[in-house]
Amino acid sequence: MEGRDSAPSAIGAITVALRGRPVYLRRGGAADGPALVLLHGLPTSSYLWRRCLPGLAAALPGWRILAPDLPGYGRSAPRPRAGPRGLGRFLDALLRELGVGRFVLAGHDLGGLVALTDAVVRAGRLPGAGHPAGGPRLERLILLDTTIFPTPPLVLGLLPAIVPPFADLSLAWLGRAGPGLDEARQRRYLAGLRQLLAPGTALSAADEAEYARPYRAIDGWREAQRSLRALAGQAGFVLRCAAHLRDLTVPTRLIWGAGDPFFPPRTAERIRRAIPGAEPAVRVIPGAGHFPQEDRPAAVARLIAEFAGQAGAPPGGAPAANAVVVQ
Repeated sequence: MEGRDSAPSAIGAITVALRGRPVYLRRGGAADGPALVLLHGLPTSSYLWRRCLPGLAAALPGWRILAPDLPGYGRSAPRPRAGPRGLGRFLDALLRELGVGRFVLAGHDLGGLVALTDAVVRAGRLPGAGHPAGGPRLERLILLDTTIFPTPPLVLGLLPAIVPPFADLSLAWLGRAGPGLDEARQRRYLAGLRQLLAPGTALSAADEAEYARPYRAIDGWREAQRSLRALAGQAGFVLRCAAHLRDLTVPTRLIWGAGDPFFPPRTAERIRRAIPGAEPAVRVIPGAGHFPQEDRPAAVARLIAEFAGQAGAPPGGAPAANAVVVQ
């Protein structure tokens, strides 16, 4: 397995006030110029990107590298109705607030779904959807270990978290009073996180503490449940976007962990075939699971920077294979 050669020391962070609510934002690179925007998944935060940020900033001189905590995650305040549609509007408002003119969007897991649905909205052919005119221009799209298609395992896996009484009983159990419950909630969160890492990937105590910080208290679990319910409540919007993937001519790259137990590489191939602007090959990273940013951060940073750096250039040749294994 590759070494973690992208130390997080070069990462800066700010808190942006957006419509009266704080948004925590990790950033690197230039103070102005085009932006590479990195969206994390559920239930993580922008901390997931920390090992990729320095390499991306070094590989993309003149670019802003921006990784926000989505509302209700990490250190950002919650927002009502923060499903995929609401998060797309949040993203557009944040980019306008930051003065971004053009950008490349990369999303992982839930962040990948937000990136994909937002790209469909920006294509301008989805009835009843759209952002205010004159906003940031999406130039390239990068998807990591995500999906937009409802599958039986995904639906069945989400039901206990969103359907009463199972979800309410689960929260009542997690939120019961007693000594040591903060630590017990943290251990439960970390056990689930570790299951999605590749064998041999270990988190430091500091990593675990930062990831689990929102989930020591029951409020973090409640916010995760609200997010899942918002996702279910906006299922109609997501399905409409899935039907309009054919409108996506924006150049798109798919990067996938070869050992992802949640969204296996065949998921990537289905998405790739549905997007006209997608490269002919999925970039598959061996030795990576559902969180390739933790398992193989240098490979992820290299693949993102390589593709983002081509923004504005005419399309070049691409491999004919459906999958390229990245060493």
